[in-house]
Amino acid sequence: MSNNKTIIEVYKSTELAGANMIFNTYRKKLIAIFVVIAMVPTIIIALGINLKVEDEIVKNTIRDKAKSLEHEVEKVDIWFQDKEKTLETASNNYSFLKDIIGSENSKDRLRKYLNTQILNNKEFLNLYIALEDGTDYFSIKGFDPKVDTKNRPWYRNAKLAGGPIWTQPYRDMITNEKVITLSTPIYDNTGNFQGVVGADFKVETIVDTIKNINTLKDSSTYLVGPTEKIYKVIGKDILAKEDDEKVKSFLDYIKFRNYGQKEFEIGKGYISIHSTISSIRWKVASITPKEYFYGNTNRINKYLALALVLTLILALILAIIVSRIFSRSLDKLIEGTREIQDGNYNYKINLNNNDEFGQLAEGFNTMAATIRDKTKELIENNSSLQEMNIELEASYEQLEATTDQLNESESRYRSLIENMDEIVWVIDNNFNIEFLNDKINDMMGYCKNQLIGKNFNEIIRKCGDLNYDLLEQIKEEDLKNYPFICVNKKGKEIITEISTNRIYESNRLVAIQGVIRDVTNRSIMEKEIIRRNNELSTINKISKTLNSTMDLETLLKNMTRDIVNMLDIPLCSIRLLTENNKLKPVAHYGELSNIVSEDNIGIDEDVIGEAVRKGKIVVLNKKDKKKMNKYNKGFFSKKSKVNFANIIPIKNRNEVLGVMLIATKEPVEKSELNITLSLSNQMAMVIDNINLYQDLKEGYIKTIKTLAAAVEAKDKYTEGHSLRVSKYSKIISRYMGFSNEFCDEIEFAGILHDIGKIGISDTILGKPGALTDQEYEIITKHPTIGSNILENTGFSNIIMNSIKYHHKRYDLKGYPKEDNIEPLPIEACIVGVADAFDAMTSSRSYRKAMDFEVAIKELQDNKGTQFHPDVVDVVIKIFKEEKESIKEIATTKI
Repeated sequence: MSNNKTIIEVYKSTELAGANMIFNTYRKKLIAIFVVIAMVPTIIIALGINLKVEDEIVKNTIRDKAKSLEHEVEKVDIWFQDKEKTLETASNNYSFLKDIIGSENSKDRLRKYLNTQILNNKEFLNLYIALEDGTDYFSIKGFDPKVDTKNRPWYRNAKLAGGPIWTQPYRDMITNEKVITLSTPIYDNTGNFQGVVGADFKVETIVDTIKNINTLKDSSTYLVGPTEKIYKVIGKDILAKEDDEKVKSFLDYIKFRNYGQKEFEIGKGYISIHSTISSIRWKVASITPKEYFYGNTNRINKYLALALVLTLILALILAIIVSRIFSRSLDKLIEGTREIQDGNYNYKINLNNNDEFGQLAEGFNTMAATIRDKTKELIENNSSLQEMNIELEASYEQLEATTDQLNESESRYRSLIENMDEIVWVIDNNFNIEFLNDKINDMMGYCKNQLIGKNFNEIIRKCGDLNYDLLEQIKEEDLKNYPFICVNKKGKEIITEISTNRIYESNRLVAIQGVIRDVTNRSIMEKEIIRRNNELSTINKISKTLNSTMDLETLLKNMTRDIVNMLDIPLCSIRLLTENNKLKPVAHYGELSNIVSEDNIGIDEDVIGEAVRKGKIVVLNKKDKKKMNKYNKGFFSKKSKVNFANIIPIKNRNEVLGVMLIATKEPVEKSELNITLSLSNQMAMVIDNINLYQDLKEGYIKTIKTLAAAVEAKDKYTEGHSLRVSKYSKIISRYMGFSNEFCDEIEFAGILHDIGKIGISDTILGKPGALTDQEYEIITKHPTIGSNILENTGFSNIIMNSIKYHHKRYDLKGYPKEDNIEPLPIEACIVGVADAFDAMTSSRSYRKAMDFEVAIKELQDNKGTQFHPDVVDVVIKIFKEEKESIKEIATTKI
């Protein structure tokens, strides 16, 4: 009875408390709840749809715009790549340009060539070539920059990059135009850097090229350089409508202070989309009004607003209907509650509803019967409690068993941790150490009991290079095999790796556990593997070097350089044994090369000769004062810091050809000595092969000279002519920069160029007077006869072309007439000029020898018609620089 009274009183007090409120009735509250329940999800869904659709539409439009702009910029970038290829083509013509450089009127000839390139590429403002020796060539006549071109940024950057480089805008000193320079390096046939070829473009030309970019309607496109200069390309000048702060923020964006974004909002009215021209690193930015992207979303907003209004009306109507239905049942329940309060337990609420109100009414109807049956229910509940107590006791026993298992698992876990080879530690979120295993004593020399409870930051600072910042990093992220150097209690460095794992409870960091692993031995092995790999690579390189050339001097210089790099030593020198048992210095390399004596050392004068006499490796120690002399004491000065000189014999088939000296600060390992000894043996075989090659070459030359002598024996006036032509041809080829192999071939060709005269009658060759037309026709056959004689000998094209076409003129007149070739091979041009020069400066049966100056003038007068102009220019240069050598060759006889 008291309980029922309390319920009614609470109800009445609640009703009285809310009497003055807006929702003072259940019906009004129910209507409000229904409306809220109906409208809140609808509004959320509508807003979500609106934001998602609007976001997707705008993003897709912006993304399409960005892709379109990138595509347009890529097409513009092709223009720049095309200019790079054009300039690279000019640099690749260096072999052709080299023939012009250094010749008479070379600046005018190169200027014409550069102007021809400008005519073919009208975008070029200026074109120039700057060589490493300081020589400059410009397309603008008479321009002298009076500055060191090699210090200009476009020269230095192209040399460093090894490829095409674009500069940023600057004011050109020639044209006073604002330009951008494209430059690319020049290399010769052997890959050596020779200079830079460059081309200037007006900045306006660059801007005009980019005007071809297609943009959206009402958009404006700007070109932004690294110097913050903005060029308007297409559309209205939108930026001019913005204040200075908006322009500054736009420039900040273009300078990638907001990198990673594809679009950027300028103020409240515009969106900028940009892309980069990769060749010149300029930015192309397209600015478009926001209405362009957001215009299509207004219609969607109208539909959503209409849907919200209709939903609100429908929800309100339904709420009123439902509230009336629920209120009717509630009124009957209130009436029944009042009857019970008055003690009428026989009162029944007649509700036939199958919902909660029907159930509540049935509950009121059975309340009296429930009170009567309360005692019986209490007894039954007591029985149930006893059964639950039995179940709890069983659960407690099971919990004890589980606890024992956990204790056993923890014991095993601790045993496992204590026996690990790594330091295992646990710290709290303040870096205080909570756990350490015994490995800390073995690895670092510290007792774990002394460290537990202390701050991890303090301990790690003692052990290694971790600091507080890195410990904060451990707190922010898990590390995996992070390398660092520890120093143990005895001061020994230990290479370790650290791995960490953070522990969270209820999204709160409570501890960090980690492992420190000693990887010193592994690191040493890795370094040893790398060192061995470098040694093998160098040995392979040296082996290739040994077979790359027959030039002994070049070979030995490359060997000393590679050995110094392989062993990381301050000096390697090589001496070869002469016929009088002297060790002659032939090659040395390293930072101590300046202390190598240039004197020939007798094998009995110095300890270095001991390696020759014994044929074994000799090691000279800095402490061996008795063996010091003027040849070796320089190696052991305080400045050099060298303590050992290792002398290794260069032997082939038990014959010592020389020695190799290696100066080191520390004793050379046995493996390194074995490698060096093996290399010296290979070197000895190559030296022996080169000597054999030189012997064969000398015999080959003697045979060729014998053939030439047989021809010249038919005419006493031509004695020595072939040998002189050979020498003239070789010196011309050398001045023109051809390879050693080419120079050797041209030397042979000069000796054999008149071999065909062996098939010409002596009466014609030695005729003192003028030849008849028939005799002259016979004489013109000797190049073809010589070519036919040597056709199956296997001579190179250089020799065969020189023999057959040395009387062919530069303008392709001359003989043999039946051969139409274009262009005339350069080797034939060289031998032809040498032949003519010797013929003019030698006496003949029908005239006296010309003076050298007269012969030079004759060559110059016929330059470009009978003679190749570049070859003539080289002969003039040789005559000016080596006049005595020319006179010496002119006196040569077989």
